[in-house]
Amino acid sequence: MKRQPPKHLEDLNEPTSSLLASSFEEKRKKRKYFLGDFD
Repeated sequence: MKRQPPKHLEDLNEPTSSLLASSFEEKRKKRKYFLGDFD
């Protein structure tokens, strides 16, 4: 039988990672706005 991580830990991890991703996107958009688009 495989041990599973506690459910509440997974639930905590999910919003955190999506929060990080969205703030990362915001920073990218701001940087594009200030410096121009040079991807």
